[in-house]
Amino acid sequence: FRHRLRYLLIDRSPVMREAQRRNLSTWMNEPGLIAWENGLDDLAPSSITGLLFSNELLDAFPIHRIHMTRGGPQEVYVDYQEGQFVECLKPLSTATLAAHLERLPHNWPEGYRTEINLQALDWMQQVAQCLNRGVALTIDYGHTAHDLYRPERKTGTFLCYSRHSTNETPYCSIGTQDMTAHVDFSSLAAAGDAQGLSVTGFTNQLSFLMGLGVEA
Repeated sequence: FRHRLRYLLIDRSPVMREAQRRNLSTWMNEPGLIAWENGLDDLAPSSITGLLFSNELLDAFPIHRIHMTRGGPQEVYVDYQEGQFVECLKPLSTATLAAHLERLPHNWPEGYRTEINLQALDWMQQVAQCLNRGVALTIDYGHTAHDLYRPERKTGTFLCYSRHSTNETPYCSIGTQDMTAHVDFSSLAAAGDAQGLSVTGFTNQLSFLMGLGVEA
Protein backbone atom coordinates (compact mmCIF):
# COMPACT_ATOMS: atom_id res chain seq x y z
CA PHE A 1 0.00 0.00 0.00
CA ARG A 2 2.84 2.36 0.85
CA HIS A 3 4.14 2.26 -2.71
CA ARG A 4 0.79 3.40 -4.07
CA LEU A 5 1.24 6.79 -2.40
CA ARG A 6 2.75 9.70 -4.29
CA TYR A 7 4.02 12.84 -2.62
CA LEU A 8 3.88 16.05 -4.65
CA LEU A 9 5.90 18.96 -3.30
CA ILE A 10 5.16 22.39 -4.73
CA ASP A 11 8.00 24.84 -4.29
CA ARG A 12 9.60 27.17 -6.83
CA SER A 13 12.70 27.87 -4.72
CA PRO A 14 15.79 25.84 -5.77
CA VAL A 15 17.25 26.29 -2.27
CA MET A 16 14.10 24.91 -0.63
CA ARG A 17 13.92 22.02 -3.06
CA GLU A 18 17.50 21.03 -2.26
CA ALA A 19 16.72 21.11 1.47
CA GLN A 20 13.67 18.93 0.84
CA ARG A 21 15.75 16.44 -1.16
CA ARG A 22 18.20 16.12 1.76
CA ASN A 23 15.39 15.61 4.28
CA LEU A 24 13.65 13.05 2.05
CA SER A 25 16.82 11.25 0.96
CA THR A 26 15.67 7.97 2.54
CA TRP A 27 12.79 7.72 0.05
CA MET A 28 14.28 9.42 -3.01
CA ASN A 29 15.31 6.13 -4.65
CA GLU A 30 11.81 4.69 -4.60
CA PRO A 31 10.43 5.23 -8.14
CA GLY A 32 7.30 7.33 -8.50
CA LEU A 33 7.06 8.13 -4.79
CA ILE A 34 8.13 11.80 -4.72
CA ALA A 35 7.77 14.49 -7.36
CA TRP A 36 8.04 18.28 -7.47
CA GLU A 37 5.63 20.58 -9.28
CA ASN A 38 5.98 24.30 -9.98
CA GLY A 39 2.43 25.03 -8.88
CA LEU A 40 -1.18 23.92 -8.93
CA ASP A 41 -1.39 25.12 -12.53
CA ASP A 42 0.75 22.13 -13.51
CA LEU A 43 -1.74 19.61 -12.09
CA ALA A 44 -4.56 18.29 -14.27
CA PRO A 45 -8.16 18.77 -13.08
CA SER A 46 -9.32 16.04 -10.66
CA SER A 47 -5.84 14.49 -10.74
CA ILE A 48 -5.31 14.29 -6.96
CA THR A 49 -6.75 11.69 -4.61
CA GLY A 50 -5.36 12.42 -1.19
CA LEU A 51 -4.32 15.40 0.92
CA LEU A 52 -3.39 18.93 -0.18
CA PHE A 53 -1.56 20.47 2.77
CA SER A 54 -0.28 24.02 3.22
CA ASN A 55 1.38 25.65 6.22
CA GLU A 56 1.76 29.45 6.40
CA LEU A 57 1.37 29.80 2.65
CA LEU A 58 -1.66 32.05 2.17
CA ASP A 59 -0.63 34.80 4.58
CA ALA A 60 2.36 35.51 2.32
CA PHE A 61 0.29 36.09 -0.83
CA PRO A 62 0.05 39.66 -2.23
CA ILE A 63 -2.85 41.64 -0.79
CA HIS A 64 -4.97 44.70 -1.53
CA ARG A 65 -4.84 47.26 1.29
CA ILE A 66 -8.12 49.11 1.82
CA HIS A 67 -8.60 52.52 3.49
CA MET A 68 -12.06 53.73 4.44
CA THR A 69 -12.71 57.38 3.56
CA ARG A 70 -15.76 59.58 4.03
CA GLY A 71 -16.74 58.80 0.44
CA GLY A 72 -16.28 55.04 0.76
CA PRO A 73 -13.45 52.49 0.46
CA GLN A 74 -10.31 53.31 -1.50
CA GLU A 75 -7.19 51.31 -2.19
CA VAL A 76 -3.72 52.10 -0.88
CA TYR A 77 -1.27 52.54 -3.75
CA VAL A 78 2.47 53.13 -3.63
CA ASP A 79 4.11 56.10 -5.37
CA TYR A 80 7.72 57.23 -5.60
CA GLN A 81 8.37 60.87 -4.77
CA GLU A 82 11.57 62.74 -3.99
CA GLY A 83 13.61 59.58 -3.67
CA GLN A 84 11.29 57.59 -1.43
CA PHE A 85 8.19 55.42 -1.50
CA VAL A 86 4.97 57.05 -0.31
CA GLU A 87 1.38 55.88 -0.01
CA CYS A 88 -1.56 57.41 -1.83
CA LEU A 89 -5.25 56.58 -2.04
CA LYS A 90 -7.01 55.78 -5.32
CA PRO A 91 -10.24 54.07 -6.42
CA LEU A 92 -10.40 50.29 -6.08
CA SER A 93 -8.24 48.66 -8.73
CA THR A 94 -10.63 45.95 -9.96
CA ALA A 95 -14.33 45.17 -10.16
CA THR A 96 -13.56 41.82 -8.48
CA LEU A 97 -12.19 43.64 -5.44
CA ALA A 98 -15.23 45.92 -5.26
CA ALA A 99 -17.60 42.95 -5.50
CA HIS A 100 -15.73 41.09 -2.78
CA LEU A 101 -15.95 44.08 -0.45
CA GLU A 102 -19.71 44.15 -0.91
CA ARG A 103 -19.91 40.57 0.36
CA LEU A 104 -17.97 41.29 3.56
CA PRO A 105 -19.67 42.15 6.86
CA HIS A 106 -18.42 45.70 7.22
CA ASN A 107 -19.49 48.84 9.00
CA TRP A 108 -16.13 50.49 9.02
CA PRO A 109 -15.47 54.01 10.36
CA GLU A 110 -13.54 56.63 8.45
CA GLY A 111 -9.81 55.94 8.67
CA TYR A 112 -10.26 52.18 9.03
CA ARG A 113 -7.66 50.03 7.23
CA THR A 114 -7.73 46.38 6.32
CA GLU A 115 -6.50 43.87 3.74
CA ILE A 116 -8.14 41.73 1.07
CA ASN A 117 -6.38 38.58 -0.18
CA LEU A 118 -8.00 37.71 -3.51
CA GLN A 119 -5.12 35.48 -4.54
CA ALA A 120 -5.88 33.11 -1.65
CA LEU A 121 -9.39 32.66 -3.04
CA ASP A 122 -8.00 31.88 -6.51
CA TRP A 123 -5.67 29.34 -4.88
CA MET A 124 -8.56 27.61 -3.12
CA GLN A 125 -10.44 27.36 -6.41
CA GLN A 126 -7.37 25.69 -7.95
CA VAL A 127 -7.17 23.29 -5.00
CA ALA A 128 -10.80 22.28 -5.49
CA GLN A 129 -10.30 21.76 -9.22
CA CYS A 130 -7.24 19.53 -8.65
CA LEU A 131 -8.94 17.32 -6.05
CA ASN A 132 -10.78 14.27 -7.32
CA ARG A 133 -11.35 13.04 -3.78
CA GLY A 134 -9.62 13.96 -0.56
CA VAL A 135 -8.96 16.74 1.94
CA ALA A 136 -7.43 20.23 1.86
CA LEU A 137 -5.78 21.15 5.17
CA THR A 138 -4.67 24.77 5.50
CA ILE A 139 -2.76 26.07 8.52
CA ASP A 140 -2.23 29.81 8.75
CA TYR A 141 -2.60 32.99 10.77
CA GLY A 142 -6.18 34.06 10.27
CA HIS A 143 -9.73 34.55 11.48
CA THR A 144 -13.32 34.27 10.38
CA ALA A 145 -14.52 37.33 8.45
CA HIS A 146 -16.66 38.44 11.41
CA ASP A 147 -13.55 38.66 13.61
CA LEU A 148 -11.02 39.81 11.00
CA TYR A 149 -13.11 42.76 9.79
CA ARG A 150 -14.66 43.90 13.05
CA PRO A 151 -14.67 47.72 13.48
CA GLU A 152 -12.27 47.57 16.43
CA ARG A 153 -9.50 46.09 14.25
CA LYS A 154 -8.99 49.50 12.70
CA THR A 155 -5.38 49.13 11.54
CA GLY A 156 -5.74 45.70 9.94
CA THR A 157 -3.25 42.86 10.35
CA PHE A 158 -0.50 43.84 7.89
CA LEU A 159 2.95 43.39 9.47
CA CYS A 160 6.59 43.20 8.42
CA TYR A 161 9.06 40.78 9.97
CA SER A 162 12.79 41.36 10.09
CA ARG A 163 15.37 39.65 12.32
CA HIS A 164 12.72 38.20 14.66
CA SER A 165 11.03 41.55 15.24
CA THR A 166 7.90 43.15 13.77
CA ASN A 167 7.22 46.57 12.30
CA GLU A 168 4.64 48.37 10.16
CA THR A 169 7.08 50.11 7.82
CA PRO A 170 7.16 48.19 4.51
CA TYR A 171 9.15 50.94 2.75
CA CYS A 172 12.21 50.45 4.93
CA SER A 173 14.68 47.58 4.47
CA ILE A 174 13.29 46.96 0.99
CA GLY A 175 13.74 43.33 -0.05
CA THR A 176 15.08 42.13 3.30
CA GLN A 177 11.93 41.65 5.34
CA ASP A 178 8.84 39.47 5.12
CA MET A 179 5.39 41.05 4.76
CA THR A 180 2.22 39.21 5.77
CA ALA A 181 -1.47 39.74 6.51
CA HIS A 182 -3.92 37.39 8.23
CA VAL A 183 -6.20 35.11 6.22
CA ASP A 184 -9.98 35.50 5.93
CA PHE A 185 -11.00 31.88 6.48
CA SER A 186 -14.70 32.58 5.88
CA SER A 187 -14.07 33.79 2.34
CA LEU A 188 -11.59 30.96 1.79
CA ALA A 189 -14.23 28.42 2.82
CA ALA A 190 -16.83 30.07 0.59
CA ALA A 191 -14.46 29.87 -2.38
CA GLY A 192 -13.98 26.16 -1.80
CA ASP A 193 -17.68 25.57 -1.25
CA ALA A 194 -18.47 27.26 -4.58
CA GLN A 195 -16.22 24.68 -6.27
CA GLY A 196 -17.83 21.67 -4.60
CA LEU A 197 -15.77 21.29 -1.42
CA SER A 198 -17.40 20.90 2.00
CA VAL A 199 -16.00 22.64 5.09
CA THR A 200 -15.29 20.22 7.93
CA GLY A 201 -14.65 23.02 10.42
CA PHE A 202 -12.24 25.57 11.84
CA THR A 203 -10.02 25.18 14.88
CA ASN A 204 -6.91 26.74 16.38
CA GLN A 205 -3.54 25.04 16.22
CA LEU A 206 -3.43 24.22 19.94
CA SER A 207 -6.77 22.38 19.83
CA PHE A 208 -5.78 20.64 16.60
CA LEU A 209 -2.52 19.31 18.05
CA MET A 210 -4.16 18.35 21.34
CA GLY A 211 -6.76 16.36 19.39
CA LEU A 212 -3.95 14.49 17.64
CA GLY A 213 -2.43 13.53 21.02
CA VAL A 214 0.59 15.83 21.00
CA GLU A 215 0.90 15.49 24.80
CA ALA A 216 1.69 11.81 24.36
